Amino acid sequence: MQEDDIEIAEKSMKSPRHVSLAANAEAHIRGLHLVDAATGWASGSQGTVLRMTDGQTWQVVSPMEQTHLDFRDVHGFDAQQAVIMAAGNEGRIFRTDDGGATWKQVFEDLTEGVFLDGMDFHDSLGICYGDPIGERFYGVFSLNYGKTWTKASMTGFPRPLDGEAGFAASGTGIIVMEDREYTATGGGPTARVVRSMREMESDMRTEAFDTPLRSGEGCGIFSMAFKNALRGVAVGGCYLDSTSVAGNCAYTSDAGRTWILSDSLPPAGYRSCVVYNEAQDAYITCGRTGVDISYDDGRSWQSITSEGYFTCATVEQTVWLMGRNGKCGRIDLHKSISP
Repeated sequence: MQEDDIEIAEKSMKSPRHVSLAANAEAHIRGLHLVDAATGWASGSQGTVLRMTDGQTWQVVSPMEQTHLDFRDVHGFDAQQAVIMAAGNEGRIFRTDDGGATWKQVFEDLTEGVFLDGMDFHDSLGICYGDPIGERFYGVFSLNYGKTWTKASMTGFPRPLDGEAGFAASGTGIIVMEDREYTATGGGPTARVVRSMREMESDMRTEAFDTPLRSGEGCGIFSMAFKNALRGVAVGGCYLDSTSVAGNCAYTSDAGRTWILSDSLPPAGYRSCVVYNEAQDAYITCGRTGVDISYDDGRSWQSITSEGYFTCATVEQTVWLMGRNGKCGRIDLHKSISP
């Protein structure tokens, strides 16, 4: 047995410790981002935004008079600066520079059919994507940490398939890297990953790759995570069939060009978020039926808990999870429970 295989086997013998915590809000939380071990931001329905600055306690810092909005995604830059994105029939993005004491609307699009799905940043570059309008996908971008936003032409993107769209399940259907972006889709005849490579400053090469994940109404890719430029994991399935493991996870080792289904020991049901933890070299995924972990780049998974969550984020040895009615949990990856 190879040394790496031995290490994976040893890790798989133990299950990380999951702790359920008291609800911190009444809202459904789907946006979650950790800046560091002490600092985090979360967002959700009823215009709710939460902030953590001590590594333990989440405080409400919601913008005034926005309780009708559902903030499906959030990105924090530090304890004071963050951007939140509303999903629904009002395309709005807000930004704070003072820890959530005040919020400024930095983008608005009330065009019929607008539905923002998620956003991600690499340094100052931010990209937000949404469901197709007409025969083109929707996107906006920022070059200054979300302070201002510009509509993208999307002319290089593939035409959407019938019924194809994104999912605003946890805001993690998009990944922005130094030299590329990945966008996930579903709802159509095939769940696809769209990869845009920045070969030169003004030159983008965009390709769409089919995946074996389940697709169709309410089905597709809901979240992605990459450990490096080549290896990544996509999760999803069908939220209308939460307990089904059919086509709910796939992994790539060639930068998203081809995807292989995790069909021997897949996650235990539909999954809405996946993250990669560098400290443990592991992927963690969550959904309505529980939380799972993979130590072999997404090929096989083991259950951590059957407690359901909508979203997760990780830093150092900790994973935070949030979900329905402010449900909150934490996983300490370095503290394990032996079977």
